[in-house]
Amino acid sequence: MNDDSPRKKDIAIVAISEKGMVLGQRLKELLPASHLYLPAKFVGELKPGEYSFSSPAKELVREVFNRYRQLVLIMAVGIAVRLVASELRDKHKDPGVVVVDDGGSFSVSLLSGHEGGANELARKIASLIGANAVVTTASEVSEAIPPKDLVLGIGCNRGTAALEIERAVSRVFSEHALSIKNIRNIATIDIKKNEPGLLGFARKYRLPIAYFDKEALSKAKFLSEPSAAVLRHVGTPAVCESAALLSSGNPTLLIPKASFKRAVSIAVARFAVRGKLFLVGIGPGDPEHMTFKAREAIRQSEVVVGYKSYIRLIEPYLEQKEVIASGMGSEVERAKTAISLAKKGRIVSIVSSGDTGIYGMAGLVGEILGQESGDIDIEVIPGVPLLVASATLLGAPITGDFVTISLSDYLVPWEEIALRLELAAEGNFVIVLYNPRSKKRQRQLAQAREIILKYRPPSTPVGIATNAYRQKQEVLITDLEHMLDYEIGMNTTIIVGNSATFTRDGWMVTPRGYHKKYDLSQEQP
Repeated sequence: MNDDSPRKKDIAIVAISEKGMVLGQRLKELLPASHLYLPAKFVGELKPGEYSFSSPAKELVREVFNRYRQLVLIMAVGIAVRLVASELRDKHKDPGVVVVDDGGSFSVSLLSGHEGGANELARKIASLIGANAVVTTASEVSEAIPPKDLVLGIGCNRGTAALEIERAVSRVFSEHALSIKNIRNIATIDIKKNEPGLLGFARKYRLPIAYFDKEALSKAKFLSEPSAAVLRHVGTPAVCESAALLSSGNPTLLIPKASFKRAVSIAVARFAVRGKLFLVGIGPGDPEHMTFKAREAIRQSEVVVGYKSYIRLIEPYLEQKEVIASGMGSEVERAKTAISLAKKGRIVSIVSSGDTGIYGMAGLVGEILGQESGDIDIEVIPGVPLLVASATLLGAPITGDFVTISLSDYLVPWEEIALRLELAAEGNFVIVLYNPRSKKRQRQLAQAREIILKYRPPSTPVGIATNAYRQKQEVLITDLEHMLDYEIGMNTTIIVGNSATFTRDGWMVTPRGYHKKYDLSQEQP
Protein backbone atom coordinates (compact mmCIF):
# COMPACT_ATOMS: atom_id res chain seq x y z
CA MET A 1 0.00 0.00 0.00
CA ASN A 2 1.41 3.40 -0.95
CA ASP A 3 -1.20 5.79 0.48
CA ASP A 4 0.02 7.54 3.63
CA SER A 5 -1.91 10.84 3.86
CA PRO A 6 -4.62 11.13 6.56
CA ARG A 7 -8.15 11.27 5.19
CA LYS A 8 -10.30 11.09 8.28
CA LYS A 9 -13.35 12.47 6.41
CA ASP A 10 -13.14 10.00 3.53
CA ILE A 11 -14.34 6.45 2.87
CA ALA A 12 -12.03 3.46 2.44
CA ILE A 13 -13.32 0.63 0.26
CA VAL A 14 -11.50 -2.67 0.73
CA ALA A 15 -11.96 -5.67 -1.56
CA ILE A 16 -10.22 -9.00 -1.13
CA SER A 17 -11.50 -11.05 -4.09
CA GLU A 18 -11.42 -10.58 -7.85
CA LYS A 19 -15.22 -10.39 -7.96
CA GLY A 20 -15.17 -7.93 -5.10
CA MET A 21 -12.63 -5.82 -6.99
CA VAL A 22 -15.15 -5.23 -9.80
CA LEU A 23 -17.82 -4.18 -7.31
CA GLY A 24 -15.29 -2.01 -5.47
CA GLN A 25 -14.40 -0.16 -8.66
CA ARG A 26 -18.08 0.44 -9.26
CA LEU A 27 -18.59 1.79 -5.73
CA LYS A 28 -15.49 3.96 -6.08
CA GLU A 29 -17.20 5.76 -8.98
CA LEU A 30 -20.48 6.15 -7.09
CA LEU A 31 -19.22 7.28 -3.67
CA PRO A 32 -17.56 10.71 -3.52
CA ALA A 33 -14.35 11.02 -1.50
CA SER A 34 -13.77 7.28 -1.49
CA HIS A 35 -10.48 5.40 -1.85
CA LEU A 36 -10.24 1.83 -3.10
CA TYR A 37 -7.79 -0.78 -1.79
CA LEU A 38 -7.27 -3.86 -3.96
CA PRO A 39 -5.10 -6.98 -3.69
CA ALA A 40 -2.00 -6.44 -5.79
CA LYS A 41 -2.42 -9.82 -7.50
CA PHE A 42 -5.68 -8.68 -9.16
CA VAL A 43 -4.67 -5.25 -10.48
CA GLY A 44 -2.35 -3.87 -13.09
CA GLU A 45 -2.47 -0.14 -13.75
CA LEU A 46 -4.18 1.74 -10.92
CA LYS A 47 -6.64 4.56 -11.46
CA PRO A 48 -6.64 7.74 -9.32
CA GLY A 49 -7.87 6.93 -5.83
CA GLU A 50 -6.97 3.24 -6.13
CA TYR A 51 -4.23 1.58 -4.08
CA SER A 52 -2.88 -1.96 -4.10
CA PHE A 53 -1.80 -4.01 -1.10
CA SER A 54 0.15 -7.23 -0.83
CA SER A 55 0.16 -7.56 2.98
CA PRO A 56 -2.52 -9.64 4.75
CA ALA A 57 -5.98 -8.04 4.77
CA LYS A 58 -5.89 -7.81 8.58
CA GLU A 59 -2.86 -5.52 8.40
CA LEU A 60 -4.52 -3.31 5.81
CA VAL A 61 -7.70 -2.99 7.87
CA ARG A 62 -5.59 -2.11 10.92
CA GLU A 63 -3.99 0.71 8.91
CA VAL A 64 -7.18 2.20 7.50
CA PHE A 65 -9.37 1.67 10.57
CA ASN A 66 -8.28 4.81 12.38
CA ARG A 67 -7.52 6.91 9.31
CA TYR A 68 -10.92 6.92 7.63
CA ARG A 69 -14.32 8.07 8.76
CA GLN A 70 -16.04 5.06 7.19
CA LEU A 71 -15.03 1.66 5.81
CA VAL A 72 -16.77 -0.42 3.17
CA LEU A 73 -15.55 -4.01 3.33
CA ILE A 74 -16.47 -6.14 0.32
CA MET A 75 -16.37 -9.63 1.78
CA ALA A 76 -18.37 -12.04 3.92
CA VAL A 77 -19.66 -10.66 7.24
CA GLY A 78 -17.77 -13.30 9.22
CA ILE A 79 -14.46 -12.30 7.65
CA ALA A 80 -15.18 -8.62 8.26
CA VAL A 81 -15.98 -9.26 11.93
CA ARG A 82 -12.68 -11.06 12.45
CA LEU A 83 -10.74 -8.30 10.68
CA VAL A 84 -12.14 -5.42 12.74
CA ALA A 85 -12.64 -7.15 16.11
CA SER A 86 -9.22 -6.34 17.54
CA GLU A 87 -9.46 -2.69 16.46
CA LEU A 88 -12.65 -1.78 18.32
CA ARG A 89 -12.18 0.96 20.94
CA ASP A 90 -15.09 3.38 21.37
CA LYS A 91 -18.40 3.60 19.52
CA HIS A 92 -18.02 7.37 19.45
CA LYS A 93 -14.62 7.14 17.76
CA ASP A 94 -14.70 3.92 15.74
CA PRO A 95 -15.45 4.43 12.02
CA GLY A 96 -18.74 3.39 10.54
CA VAL A 97 -18.27 -0.01 8.91
CA VAL A 98 -20.48 -1.41 6.13
CA VAL A 99 -20.06 -4.91 4.73
CA VAL A 100 -21.13 -5.70 1.17
CA ASP A 101 -21.00 -9.23 -0.22
CA ASP A 102 -19.04 -9.44 -3.45
CA GLY A 103 -22.20 -10.36 -5.31
CA GLY A 104 -23.71 -6.99 -4.38
CA SER A 105 -26.87 -8.48 -2.86
CA PHE A 106 -26.67 -7.10 0.69
CA SER A 107 -25.32 -3.93 2.28
CA VAL A 108 -24.92 -4.55 6.01
CA SER A 109 -24.42 -1.86 8.66
CA LEU A 110 -21.86 -3.65 10.86
CA LEU A 111 -20.37 -1.04 13.18
CA SER A 112 -21.19 2.48 14.43
CA GLY A 113 -24.60 2.59 12.79
CA HIS A 114 -25.60 5.95 14.26
CA GLU A 115 -22.38 7.60 15.44
CA GLY A 116 -20.31 6.55 12.44
CA GLY A 117 -23.10 6.87 9.89
CA ALA A 118 -22.96 3.21 8.86
CA ASN A 119 -26.76 2.90 8.72
CA GLU A 120 -27.05 5.78 6.30
CA LEU A 121 -24.10 4.57 4.23
CA ALA A 122 -25.54 1.03 4.05
CA ARG A 123 -28.80 2.42 2.70
CA LYS A 124 -27.02 4.66 0.23
CA ILE A 125 -24.90 1.81 -1.12
CA ALA A 126 -28.00 -0.38 -1.38
CA SER A 127 -29.77 2.31 -3.40
CA LEU A 128 -26.79 2.80 -5.70
CA ILE A 129 -26.20 -0.87 -6.57
CA GLY A 130 -29.68 -2.29 -6.11
CA ALA A 131 -28.82 -4.29 -2.98
CA ASN A 132 -30.87 -4.93 0.16
CA ALA A 133 -29.89 -2.73 3.09
CA VAL A 134 -29.55 -4.58 6.41
CA VAL A 135 -29.79 -2.30 9.43
CA THR A 136 -30.15 -3.91 12.85
CA THR A 137 -29.99 -0.89 15.16
CA ALA A 138 -32.74 -1.54 17.70
CA SER A 139 -34.35 1.90 17.51
CA GLU A 140 -34.63 1.66 13.76
CA VAL A 141 -35.82 -1.92 13.63
CA SER A 142 -38.55 -1.12 16.15
CA GLU A 143 -39.94 1.48 13.80
CA ALA A 144 -40.99 -1.19 11.31
CA ILE A 145 -44.74 -1.41 10.94
CA PRO A 146 -46.27 -4.84 10.29
CA PRO A 147 -48.22 -5.04 7.05
CA LYS A 148 -51.96 -4.79 7.71
CA ASP A 149 -52.93 -6.99 4.83
CA LEU A 150 -55.40 -9.51 6.30
CA VAL A 151 -59.18 -9.42 6.10
CA LEU A 152 -60.96 -11.21 8.94
CA GLY A 153 -64.30 -12.67 7.92
CA ILE A 154 -66.59 -13.25 10.92
CA GLY A 155 -69.96 -14.91 11.29
CA CYS A 156 -71.53 -15.07 14.75
CA ASN A 157 -74.77 -15.84 16.51
CA ARG A 158 -76.82 -13.06 18.01
CA GLY A 159 -75.56 -12.17 21.48
CA THR A 160 -72.10 -13.72 21.10
CA ALA A 161 -69.77 -11.97 23.57
CA ALA A 162 -66.72 -10.01 22.44
CA LEU A 163 -64.49 -12.25 24.57
CA GLU A 164 -65.76 -15.36 22.80
CA ILE A 165 -65.05 -13.79 19.40
CA GLU A 166 -61.59 -12.76 20.57
CA ARG A 167 -60.79 -16.29 21.78
CA ALA A 168 -61.86 -17.77 18.43
CA VAL A 169 -59.75 -15.29 16.46
CA SER A 170 -56.73 -15.75 18.74
CA ARG A 171 -56.88 -19.52 18.41
CA VAL A 172 -57.06 -19.43 14.59
CA PHE A 173 -54.25 -16.90 14.32
CA SER A 174 -52.08 -18.81 16.78
CA GLU A 175 -52.54 -22.08 14.88
CA HIS A 176 -51.48 -20.40 11.62
CA ALA A 177 -48.63 -18.30 13.09
CA LEU A 178 -50.34 -15.01 12.26
CA SER A 179 -50.59 -11.80 14.25
CA ILE A 180 -53.80 -9.92 14.98
CA LYS A 181 -51.74 -6.78 14.29
CA ASN A 182 -51.80 -7.78 10.61
CA ILE A 183 -55.60 -7.50 10.37
CA ARG A 184 -56.65 -4.67 8.09
CA ASN A 185 -60.40 -4.94 8.68
CA ILE A 186 -63.27 -7.21 9.66
CA ALA A 187 -65.89 -8.30 7.12
CA THR A 188 -69.38 -9.66 7.87
CA ILE A 189 -73.05 -9.49 6.91
CA ASP A 190 -74.92 -6.18 7.21
CA ILE A 191 -77.46 -7.49 9.74
CA LYS A 192 -74.61 -7.50 12.30
CA LYS A 193 -74.21 -3.72 12.27
CA ASN A 194 -75.55 -3.48 15.81
CA GLU A 195 -74.13 -6.70 17.25
CA PRO A 196 -72.55 -5.66 20.61
CA GLY A 197 -69.98 -8.45 20.85
CA LEU A 198 -68.68 -7.91 17.32
CA LEU A 199 -68.55 -4.14 17.79
CA GLY A 200 -66.75 -4.57 21.13
CA PHE A 201 -64.09 -6.80 19.58
CA ALA A 202 -63.61 -4.32 16.71
CA ARG A 203 -63.26 -1.39 19.13
CA LYS A 204 -60.67 -3.20 21.25
CA TYR A 205 -58.39 -3.77 18.26
CA ARG A 206 -59.39 -0.56 16.45
CA LEU A 207 -60.55 -2.42 13.37
CA PRO A 208 -63.02 -1.08 10.80
CA ILE A 209 -65.86 -3.35 9.71
CA ALA A 210 -66.98 -3.89 6.11
CA TYR A 211 -70.61 -4.99 5.77
CA PHE A 212 -72.16 -6.90 2.84
CA ASP A 213 -75.79 -7.70 2.12
CA LYS A 214 -77.05 -11.26 1.69
CA GLU A 215 -77.37 -10.91 -2.10
CA ALA A 216 -73.68 -10.04 -2.50
CA LEU A 217 -72.60 -12.79 -0.09
CA SER A 218 -74.70 -15.38 -1.90
CA LYS A 219 -72.89 -14.67 -5.20
CA ALA A 220 -69.38 -15.03 -3.77
CA LYS A 221 -67.52 -18.31 -4.19
CA PHE A 222 -66.52 -20.08 -1.00
CA LEU A 223 -64.78 -23.31 -0.02
CA SER A 224 -66.90 -24.83 2.70
CA GLU A 225 -70.18 -26.72 2.33
CA PRO A 226 -73.20 -24.39 2.23
CA SER A 227 -74.89 -24.11 5.59
CA ALA A 228 -78.63 -24.71 5.56
CA ALA A 229 -78.92 -23.19 9.03
CA VAL A 230 -77.13 -20.00 8.00
CA LEU A 231 -79.23 -19.77 4.85
CA ARG A 232 -82.39 -20.16 6.93
CA HIS A 233 -81.44 -17.50 9.49
CA VAL A 234 -79.69 -14.81 7.41
CA GLY A 235 -80.59 -15.58 3.80
CA THR A 236 -77.15 -16.66 2.49
CA PRO A 237 -75.39 -20.06 2.68
CA ALA A 238 -72.10 -18.55 3.96
CA VAL A 239 -70.97 -15.42 5.78
CA CYS A 240 -67.35 -15.46 7.01
CA GLU A 241 -65.74 -16.91 3.86
CA SER A 242 -67.82 -14.89 1.41
CA ALA A 243 -67.32 -11.66 3.36
CA ALA A 244 -63.54 -12.18 3.59
CA LEU A 245 -63.29 -12.79 -0.14
CA LEU A 246 -65.45 -9.81 -1.08
CA SER A 247 -63.64 -7.41 1.22
CA SER A 248 -60.13 -8.54 0.27
CA GLY A 249 -60.70 -8.65 -3.47
CA ASN A 250 -58.76 -11.90 -3.41
CA PRO A 251 -60.28 -14.96 -5.16
CA THR A 252 -58.71 -17.38 -2.68
CA LEU A 253 -58.78 -17.72 1.09
CA LEU A 254 -55.70 -17.78 3.29
CA ILE A 255 -57.60 -19.69 6.01
CA PRO A 256 -60.93 -21.38 5.26
CA LYS A 257 -63.85 -21.41 7.66
CA ALA A 258 -63.22 -22.51 11.22
CA SER A 259 -66.24 -22.81 13.57
CA PHE A 260 -66.29 -22.60 17.36
CA LYS A 261 -69.23 -23.96 19.41
CA ARG A 262 -71.49 -23.07 16.50
CA ALA A 263 -71.39 -19.52 17.81
CA VAL A 264 -68.47 -18.01 15.89
CA SER A 265 -67.04 -18.78 12.45
CA ILE A 266 -63.75 -17.34 11.25
CA ALA A 267 -62.17 -17.13 7.77
CA VAL A 268 -59.14 -15.09 6.65
CA ALA A 269 -58.13 -13.70 3.26
CA ARG A 270 -55.07 -11.72 2.33
CA PHE A 271 -55.88 -8.31 0.93
CA ALA A 272 -55.31 -8.36 -2.81
CA VAL A 273 -52.87 -5.53 -3.44
CA ARG A 274 -52.96 -4.32 -7.01
CA GLY A 275 -49.56 -3.07 -7.99
CA LYS A 276 -48.98 0.25 -9.67
CA LEU A 277 -46.26 1.39 -12.01
CA PHE A 278 -45.56 5.08 -12.50
CA LEU A 279 -43.59 5.99 -15.62
CA VAL A 280 -42.11 9.29 -14.53
CA GLY A 281 -40.47 12.00 -16.60
CA ILE A 282 -38.26 13.96 -14.19
CA GLY A 283 -37.53 16.81 -16.60
CA PRO A 284 -34.09 18.05 -17.63
CA GLY A 285 -32.49 17.63 -14.22
CA ASP A 286 -32.96 20.69 -12.05
CA PRO A 287 -35.57 19.86 -9.35
CA GLU A 288 -37.24 23.22 -10.08
CA HIS A 289 -38.30 21.84 -13.45
CA MET A 290 -39.77 18.61 -12.10
CA THR A 291 -43.57 18.67 -12.07
CA PHE A 292 -45.53 18.42 -8.83
CA LYS A 293 -47.16 15.28 -10.23
CA ALA A 294 -43.77 13.65 -10.77
CA ARG A 295 -42.74 14.43 -7.19
CA GLU A 296 -46.03 13.04 -5.89
CA ALA A 297 -45.65 9.81 -7.88
CA ILE A 298 -42.16 9.29 -6.45
CA ARG A 299 -43.43 10.13 -2.96
CA GLN A 300 -46.16 7.47 -3.25
CA SER A 301 -43.76 4.83 -4.54
CA GLU A 302 -42.15 2.15 -2.42
CA VAL A 303 -39.51 1.46 -5.06
CA VAL A 304 -37.80 3.80 -7.53
CA VAL A 305 -35.97 2.32 -10.53
CA GLY A 306 -33.73 4.21 -12.91
CA TYR A 307 -30.46 4.89 -14.66
CA LYS A 308 -27.94 5.78 -11.95
CA SER A 309 -27.25 9.28 -13.35
CA TYR A 310 -30.97 10.12 -13.21
CA ILE A 311 -31.27 8.65 -9.73
CA ARG A 312 -28.61 11.08 -8.54
CA LEU A 313 -30.66 13.99 -9.86
CA ILE A 314 -33.62 13.11 -7.63
CA GLU A 315 -31.80 11.92 -4.50
CA PRO A 316 -33.60 14.50 -2.26
CA TYR A 317 -36.87 12.69 -2.99
CA LEU A 318 -35.64 9.14 -2.33
CA GLU A 319 -35.44 9.07 1.44
CA GLN A 320 -36.82 5.80 2.86
CA LYS A 321 -37.33 4.40 -0.65
CA GLU A 322 -35.97 1.17 -2.05
CA VAL A 323 -33.84 2.35 -4.97
CA ILE A 324 -32.68 0.18 -7.85
CA ALA A 325 -30.09 1.96 -9.97
CA SER A 326 -28.15 0.54 -12.90
CA GLY A 327 -25.98 1.72 -15.74
CA MET A 328 -26.28 2.45 -19.44
CA GLY A 329 -27.40 -0.55 -21.47
CA SER A 330 -29.50 -2.05 -18.66
CA GLU A 331 -32.80 -0.52 -19.81
CA VAL A 332 -34.54 -3.84 -20.46
CA GLU A 333 -33.43 -5.20 -17.09
CA ARG A 334 -34.73 -2.06 -15.34
CA ALA A 335 -38.08 -2.23 -17.11
CA LYS A 336 -38.56 -5.93 -16.35
CA THR A 337 -37.58 -5.41 -12.72
CA ALA A 338 -40.07 -2.57 -12.30
CA ILE A 339 -42.87 -4.56 -13.95
CA SER A 340 -42.10 -7.63 -11.83
CA LEU A 341 -42.24 -5.62 -8.61
CA ALA A 342 -45.52 -3.99 -9.61
CA LYS A 343 -46.99 -7.43 -10.38
CA LYS A 344 -46.15 -8.42 -6.82
CA GLY A 345 -48.29 -5.58 -5.52
CA ARG A 346 -45.58 -2.96 -5.05
CA ILE A 347 -45.93 0.71 -5.97
CA VAL A 348 -43.04 1.46 -8.31
CA SER A 349 -41.70 4.47 -10.20
CA ILE A 350 -39.37 4.01 -13.13
CA VAL A 351 -37.80 7.35 -13.99
CA SER A 352 -36.54 8.86 -17.24
CA SER A 353 -34.93 12.21 -17.85
CA GLY A 354 -36.98 14.69 -19.82
CA ASP A 355 -40.29 13.12 -20.77
CA THR A 356 -40.63 9.36 -20.33
CA GLY A 357 -42.39 9.04 -23.68
CA ILE A 358 -39.62 10.76 -25.70
CA TYR A 359 -36.69 8.34 -26.00
CA GLY A 360 -37.63 7.26 -22.47
CA MET A 361 -38.77 4.11 -20.70
CA ALA A 362 -42.50 4.33 -21.46
CA GLY A 363 -42.14 2.78 -24.90
CA LEU A 364 -39.99 -0.09 -23.66
CA VAL A 365 -42.40 -0.86 -20.82
CA GLY A 366 -45.24 -0.85 -23.36
CA GLU A 367 -43.35 -3.29 -25.60
CA ILE A 368 -42.72 -5.69 -22.73
CA LEU A 369 -46.29 -5.56 -21.45
CA GLY A 370 -47.52 -6.15 -24.98
CA GLN A 371 -45.92 -9.59 -24.85
CA GLU A 372 -47.00 -10.72 -21.40
CA SER A 373 -49.98 -10.63 -19.10
CA GLY A 374 -50.04 -8.62 -15.94
CA ASP A 375 -52.67 -7.09 -13.71
CA ILE A 376 -51.11 -3.75 -12.76
CA ASP A 377 -52.12 -0.13 -12.97
CA ILE A 378 -49.91 2.09 -15.09
CA GLU A 379 -49.78 5.87 -15.02
CA VAL A 380 -47.54 7.93 -17.28
CA ILE A 381 -46.32 11.17 -15.69
CA PRO A 382 -45.19 13.78 -18.24
CA GLY A 383 -41.96 15.69 -17.81
CA VAL A 384 -40.36 18.71 -19.45
CA PRO A 385 -38.66 17.21 -22.54
CA LEU A 386 -34.96 17.89 -23.05
CA LEU A 387 -35.70 19.42 -26.44
CA VAL A 388 -37.98 21.97 -24.75
CA ALA A 389 -35.43 22.68 -22.02
CA SER A 390 -32.71 23.20 -24.62
CA ALA A 391 -34.93 25.38 -26.78
CA THR A 392 -35.77 27.70 -23.90
CA LEU A 393 -32.07 28.23 -23.21
CA LEU A 394 -31.49 29.09 -26.87
CA GLY A 395 -34.49 31.38 -27.32
CA ALA A 396 -37.33 30.31 -29.59
CA PRO A 397 -35.90 27.94 -32.21
CA ILE A 398 -38.81 25.44 -32.42
CA THR A 399 -41.88 27.68 -32.56
CA GLY A 400 -42.80 26.23 -35.96
CA ASP A 401 -42.78 22.69 -37.31
CA PHE A 402 -39.83 20.58 -36.21
CA VAL A 403 -38.70 16.97 -36.03
CA THR A 404 -36.59 15.12 -33.45
CA ILE A 405 -34.10 12.51 -34.57
CA SER A 406 -31.80 10.42 -32.39
CA LEU A 407 -28.39 9.76 -33.93
CA SER A 408 -27.89 6.64 -31.82
CA ASP A 409 -27.84 3.58 -34.07
CA TYR A 410 -27.85 1.20 -31.09
CA LEU A 411 -31.49 0.28 -31.77
CA VAL A 412 -32.17 1.84 -35.19
CA PRO A 413 -29.99 1.09 -38.27
CA TRP A 414 -27.97 4.07 -39.46
CA GLU A 415 -29.45 3.75 -42.95
CA GLU A 416 -32.89 4.43 -41.51
CA ILE A 417 -31.63 7.38 -39.47
CA ALA A 418 -29.90 8.83 -42.55
CA LEU A 419 -33.14 8.58 -44.55
CA ARG A 420 -35.04 10.43 -41.83
CA LEU A 421 -32.39 13.16 -41.81
CA GLU A 422 -32.61 13.43 -45.60
CA LEU A 423 -36.39 13.84 -45.55
CA ALA A 424 -36.39 16.28 -42.63
CA ALA A 425 -33.72 18.46 -44.21
CA GLU A 426 -35.44 18.42 -47.59
CA GLY A 427 -38.75 19.29 -45.92
CA ASN A 428 -37.22 22.42 -44.32
CA PHE A 429 -38.05 21.29 -40.79
CA VAL A 430 -36.16 22.58 -37.79
CA ILE A 431 -34.21 19.48 -36.74
CA VAL A 432 -33.59 18.54 -33.11
CA LEU A 433 -30.79 16.00 -32.70
CA TYR A 434 -30.73 13.73 -29.64
CA ASN A 435 -27.77 11.51 -28.67
CA PRO A 436 -25.51 13.24 -31.21
CA ARG A 437 -22.17 11.75 -30.19
CA SER A 438 -20.60 9.34 -27.68
CA LYS A 439 -17.14 7.92 -27.10
CA LYS A 440 -17.97 5.00 -29.40
CA ARG A 441 -20.05 6.96 -31.94
CA GLN A 442 -18.09 9.73 -33.62
CA ARG A 443 -18.93 9.51 -37.33
CA GLN A 444 -22.72 9.83 -37.11
CA LEU A 445 -22.82 13.53 -36.25
CA ALA A 446 -20.42 14.42 -39.07
CA GLN A 447 -22.49 12.39 -41.53
CA ALA A 448 -25.69 14.03 -40.28
CA ARG A 449 -24.16 17.45 -40.88
CA GLU A 450 -23.19 16.49 -44.44
CA ILE A 451 -26.74 15.33 -45.17
CA ILE A 452 -28.26 18.56 -43.87
CA LEU A 453 -25.72 20.69 -45.79
CA LYS A 454 -27.11 19.26 -49.04
CA TYR A 455 -30.27 21.28 -48.40
CA ARG A 456 -29.17 24.18 -46.19
CA PRO A 457 -26.38 26.75 -46.40
CA PRO A 458 -23.38 26.60 -44.03
CA SER A 459 -24.64 29.80 -42.36
CA THR A 460 -27.78 28.04 -41.03
CA PRO A 461 -28.05 28.76 -37.27
CA VAL A 462 -27.35 25.84 -34.94
CA GLY A 463 -27.99 25.84 -31.20
CA ILE A 464 -26.00 23.53 -28.90
CA ALA A 465 -27.15 22.90 -25.32
CA THR A 466 -25.20 20.55 -23.07
CA ASN A 467 -26.43 19.50 -19.61
CA ALA A 468 -29.48 21.73 -19.91
CA TYR A 469 -30.58 22.84 -16.42
CA ARG A 470 -27.97 20.63 -14.78
CA GLN A 471 -24.52 21.24 -13.37
CA LYS A 472 -21.91 22.13 -16.01
CA GLN A 473 -24.57 23.57 -18.30
CA GLU A 474 -23.18 24.99 -21.55
CA VAL A 475 -25.24 26.80 -24.19
CA LEU A 476 -24.00 28.33 -27.45
CA ILE A 477 -25.20 29.35 -30.88
CA THR A 478 -23.11 28.67 -33.98
CA ASP A 479 -23.84 27.56 -37.55
CA LEU A 480 -23.70 24.42 -39.65
CA GLU A 481 -20.23 25.21 -40.91
CA HIS A 482 -18.70 25.41 -37.42
CA MET A 483 -20.91 23.11 -35.32
CA LEU A 484 -18.29 20.35 -35.15
CA ASP A 485 -15.75 22.73 -33.62
CA TYR A 486 -17.37 22.37 -30.20
CA GLU A 487 -17.43 19.64 -27.58
CA ILE A 488 -20.57 17.55 -28.08
CA GLY A 489 -21.61 14.40 -26.21
CA MET A 490 -24.53 12.28 -25.08
CA ASN A 491 -25.81 15.04 -22.78
CA THR A 492 -25.96 17.50 -25.68
CA THR A 493 -29.04 18.49 -27.65
CA ILE A 494 -28.51 20.15 -31.03
CA ILE A 495 -31.13 22.28 -32.77
CA VAL A 496 -30.56 22.99 -36.47
CA GLY A 497 -32.62 25.88 -37.80
CA ASN A 498 -34.62 25.95 -41.04
CA SER A 499 -34.39 28.47 -43.88
CA ALA A 500 -36.20 31.13 -41.82
CA THR A 501 -34.31 30.74 -38.53
CA PHE A 502 -32.19 33.73 -37.51
CA THR A 503 -30.10 34.81 -34.54
CA ARG A 504 -30.07 38.16 -32.78
CA ASP A 505 -28.62 39.30 -29.44
CA GLY A 506 -27.93 35.75 -28.28
CA TRP A 507 -31.36 34.50 -29.35
CA MET A 508 -32.08 31.82 -31.91
CA VAL A 509 -35.53 32.40 -33.41
CA THR A 510 -37.60 30.47 -35.94
CA PRO A 511 -40.50 32.68 -37.12
CA ARG A 512 -43.85 30.96 -37.21
CA GLY A 513 -45.20 33.20 -39.95
CA TYR A 514 -46.91 36.07 -38.14
CA HIS A 515 -44.87 38.62 -40.12
CA LYS A 516 -46.59 37.45 -43.30
CA LYS A 517 -50.04 38.27 -41.91
CA TYR A 518 -49.49 41.09 -39.42
CA ASP A 519 -47.46 44.24 -39.09
CA LEU A 520 -45.01 43.40 -36.32
CA SER A 521 -43.41 46.84 -36.08
CA GLN A 522 -43.41 48.43 -32.65
CA GLU A 523 -45.23 51.50 -33.87
CA GLN A 524 -48.85 51.56 -32.67
CA PRO A 525 -51.62 52.67 -35.09
